[in-house]
Amino acid sequence: MCISCASLPYTVVPFTPYGPSVSLSPLSRFILGCVCAGPAPRLPFCDRLLHGLPHAARRRYPLLDGHNDLPWALHDGYDYQLDKVDLSKDLTGVKVPNLRHGSLHTDIPRARAGGMGAQFWSVFVPFSVQGGDAVHKTLEQIDVVHRLCEKYPDDFEFAPTAADVHRVFGEGKIACLMGAEGGHQINDSLAVLRM
Repeated sequence: MCISCASLPYTVVPFTPYGPSVSLSPLSRFILGCVCAGPAPRLPFCDRLLHGLPHAARRRYPLLDGHNDLPWALHDGYDYQLDKVDLSKDLTGVKVPNLRHGSLHTDIPRARAGGMGAQFWSVFVPFSVQGGDAVHKTLEQIDVVHRLCEKYPDDFEFAPTAADVHRVFGEGKIACLMGAEGGHQINDSLAVLRM
């Protein structure tokens, strides 16, 4: 579908796979852009949105990518061995065996080029993994996000609060948040959820 952003002071005509054209408020279009924006090459809308935003707004407000499966890709492609991958390099087109898409969609140069100010890492575990194994794999995903922040401290910093997101963004780094995708990942335990 194409969404026309004619009411904005610039023209944005995005392609999205969600169906026929719809009318969105300027705020909805901005939020959609913030959720979509990031290093993935499928986002001509977000590129236009980013370039259409006044420079002052881009410096003041972090562009947040609302979902990124890099932690699971690091599981499938590298068995979480971060010494085998260098996200500080542009990895466009670098083939990674065992990945469904064949290559990583995220690296620091593309995140920076996309104007990313905050990243919501998905700590995903397939539904086929259940019980204690799901909790175990979720903790591995959380661990790899923290290790990414440790390996790339000039680029990533864990940001557990909104205030932290603004502080980290203000320091020129990408604020890192995370969230589990499935309820099975807590194994029906509120204690696990509270951890």
